[in-house]
Amino acid sequence: MGRDFGAIHDSNADLVRAYTLGFQPSKSAIFLAILRLLLLDWLVNRLPFRRNKEIQRAVRTIRGVCAESIHQKSQYLSENSNPEHRDILSVALQNGGFSEKSLIDQLKTFLAAGHETTATLVTWAIYLLCVHRDVQNTLRQEVREKLLSPDDHKSSFIHQSIDSMTYLNAVCDKVLRYAPPVPFTIREAVVDTMILNQPVPKSTNIMLVP
Repeated sequence: MGRDFGAIHDSNADLVRAYTLGFQPSKSAIFLAILRLLLLDWLVNRLPFRRNKEIQRAVRTIRGVCAESIHQKSQYLSENSNPEHRDILSVALQNGGFSEKSLIDQLKTFLAAGHETTATLVTWAIYLLCVHRDVQNTLRQEVREKLLSPDDHKSSFIHQSIDSMTYLNAVCDKVLRYAPPVPFTIREAVVDTMILNQPVPKSTNIMLVP
């Protein structure tokens, strides 16, 4: 997104605290999750529980940060017709196909996707490589052939090198299939549509499973 939120240096930053609250398991969170299996979501969200109020405050914080990021990026793009760096927010803004509200909703997903997913994926990858030593050996051989030693100060880490490492990409894809950090995503149809000849009315919730 082209912005440093300071999450690494300041664990008490508003955005960090908001996402930590949303992802941190607690008895109240588990209780509400069970309650959602029995009642409608909108009804559970309106019950006067402390957890609901905390989540509502966290969502307001996150949406505020997303809106601020959009405004800053819009100003930057208006002042730089040929920006030096392109990121996912720049592409979305230049595309022009998103309203501010829908773009904020997308940014919430982007931020959530980067909260714990990388650590979870790396943990599973290390575990699976330890279990499958043959895969580990083959992967190590490819890495050493395609990338210079980290001790070589002249070495450069470029995307082309990573893209050419077919075995590394295969390992990453396999780990993502075996233990996806985000097992599913929910989207709402904004118009009547068809998926594999199946009618999907507007406002239908669709669960995407990789």
